[in-house]
Amino acid sequence: MKKSIVSVAIACIALFSTVSTVSAQSSDIAFTSPVAGKRIASPNHQADKNFRKSFKNVLVKSWGQKEDGYRVRFNDKNAQFMVDYDKKGRWTNTIKIYDENNLTKEIANMVQTTFLGYSIVQAMEIQTPKVTVYLVKIENKDSLKTIRVINGETDIFEEYRKH
Repeated sequence: MKKSIVSVAIACIALFSTVSTVSAQSSDIAFTSPVAGKRIASPNHQADKNFRKSFKNVLVKSWGQKEDGYRVRFNDKNAQFMVDYDKKGRWTNTIKIYDENNLTKEIANMVQTTFLGYSIVQAMEIQTPKVTVYLVKIENKDSLKTIRVINGETDIFEEYRKH
């Protein structure tokens, strides 16, 4: 039961993150800097303070307002980051998107030994206060799968046939 609740929560975060990434211009109010390299402040002082405490010396691409709070987007160390805060500026989750080279060896080995004949395409790491979940996209000539890794266990989160 606990795993299914966590799975539903992670699925919702991943879905809303993907949807808001695709439609950022239409659903988020973006607070971006017209001057490259200029610091962008959050529309919420506490969220900005908490962000700066956790992520020092990063160049923010944008702050956006969501229905339930705020999201900051930036790139750092070969990864795309989306960090969410609630309306009071408290951290709720961090989503990192990166390629196989930045995936931990433990997670990469777990996926590759379970799904022989597949290559890792991309990984999404979702950190919440209670759990870290990995969604690892893999493919072979026939299919594309997203593998969910939670607490050392893997399952197929989604699967598509290429033909």
